[in-house]
Amino acid sequence: MKYNIPLIQETLIFKNLSAFEIKQVFEECTELQEYSINDKILEKGSLNDDLFFISKGKIEVCIEAGVITNQQMEIIEGPLIIGELSFLDKKSRGITIKASENISIYVINGQLLDKLIAEMPDMGHKIKHNIALSIAGIVRRTNEMLTEEVKKSYILRKRTSSLVANSYRETINKLASQIKLSV
Repeated sequence: MKYNIPLIQETLIFKNLSAFEIKQVFEECTELQEYSINDKILEKGSLNDDLFFISKGKIEVCIEAGVITNQQMEIIEGPLIIGELSFLDKKSRGITIKASENISIYVINGQLLDKLIAEMPDMGHKIKHNIALSIAGIVRRTNEMLTEEVKKSYILRKRTSSLVANSYRETINKLASQIKLSV
């Protein structure tokens, strides 16, 4: 399998890993898979603990919550790794990710990677530390987005309250003038 070690080392998950360590991961745990445009790479609710290395190409992050289904949240571009949460906690996927174009992705088998980490604990420590940093970054970006949405919601509520109050005052004034006219 052909892969670009310097490019892989650019991703946070593989930062500070030696070329030998990366070679071990990619030769023992990884297979290259092809995805066409709109193919699901990850599906919300699915159970598997694989990691996905996207060397180049674009993917689409979709949210599926309640009445909102397949709403595109963002398009992101490689090089990057996805699937860290399910790799760590072995729980179902929390989001759906689709290919935004025809793309080749290195799928890192989670079970094989766990075995390799057990055999090479120093490498495993680096990978898990880097995954923690990656997840911290995701949480920070999510918090920033949520804070912005809360601000927008507050402003909207304030404007709506003001409009309702003005409308209420206008109605009262009209009724008051109608009462004066009828008396």
